[in-house]
Amino acid sequence: MEHGVLSQNAFGQNAQAQRTRSTMQCLYIRKKDHMKIEQKWTMNVKTRLSLEMKLKQYV
Repeated sequence: MEHGVLSQNAFGQNAQAQRTRSTMQCLYIRKKDHMKIEQKWTMNVKTRLSLEMKLKQYV
């Protein structure tokens, strides 16, 4: 009886650790994606600013 409880508890802890790990990985991946998007966005702003500067030269 006690042995069954012990193994169940160990399994439960293992499953929880696994879940935590996968959550951390998911958050990390999402953070990386977000940083990529931010980089793209800043690049777009920079190109737009440089284009506006070029336009002002011609106007």
